[in-house]
Amino acid sequence: MNTTTIADTWTDADDRHLASALACHARLVDYDVIAQWHAEMRGDNNELRLGVATAGRVEADSPEWLALCGLRTWWHFLRIDAGLSLEEAAGQIGVNQGTVSRWERGLRDPTGDPGERYQAWLVGQRFQLVAASREEILELAARRDRWPYLPTGEEREAIWREFWRAGGWADQWRRTGVLPNTNRLEPN
Repeated sequence: MNTTTIADTWTDADDRHLASALACHARLVDYDVIAQWHAEMRGDNNELRLGVATAGRVEADSPEWLALCGLRTWWHFLRIDAGLSLEEAAGQIGVNQGTVSRWERGLRDPTGDPGERYQAWLVGQRFQLVAASREEILELAARRDRWPYLPTGEEREAIWREFWRAGGWADQWRRTGVLPNTNRLEPN
């Protein structure tokens, strides 16, 4: 069995990080690039944007929080959260960085072939961020609950399904504000 050993320390900051990761993951999962396309162009996604900004990713009223609150679009958030500069994103999409900047600031709407490439790129970015947050959540839960190892393969998928099934760990966390103890792994 291919396993990874888990560190055995846990802090209050880790608790906040786990809660933040769960909140951001839930918002990313709920965000649909295609369905929200026109709302983004109108700048109508304030609730989603502010929800991410206040989900605990950053301290309230910090410069980072204020910067997130100032983002016009989730498009901007997806690029920033992926750690990409305007230049890097533009290169991946096949446009110049000024074009991406104007789209993110709402000065121009993405249309035609460049708009379609941008939309496809955003869908891919969202998918990558969801996958990365999923891994982060599992690693944090494993460390918090002192799992003897980080599961792989089918065992990992079974644990992930338990997180997100109706009434599962994520629902319990939303209801109580505390992620239930997920320690169901036995030492090797």
